[in-house]
Amino acid sequence: MSGYGAYISFASDPVLGQGVYEIILEGCVLKLFEKGLAISFKGDSVDVFYSDILNIVSHLSAEVFSKASESQSVDVKVPLEIHVSERVLALEVQLLAYSRVVIILNYLWGGLKNKG
Repeated sequence: MSGYGAYISFASDPVLGQGVYEIILEGCVLKLFEKGLAISFKGDSVDVFYSDILNIVSHLSAEVFSKASESQSVDVKVPLEIHVSERVLALEVQLLAYSRVVIILNYLWGGLKNKG
């Protein structure tokens, strides 16, 4: 996976459904399934259905790209917030994988919202 994530079509979860995408982040693993997501860290796991997500906040900006270019580093991490009822799940995703994670997450979340 090398920090960029991988499609996990052969994985499934009895509650969250068929696996779609997985990425190893600093301190946790984010897995996206057809009905929700799972975040595993230090032996604990948080499962969230897309229907429970209120908002997804991306912090990707021109300033982030500018800083990455200035430092000539591809190891830049960008915050991603997933707002769920009473809490916010905050993740730090590598810049090179960020767009892919946000696109897939928004597609799965938005697709579920449009069905309802």
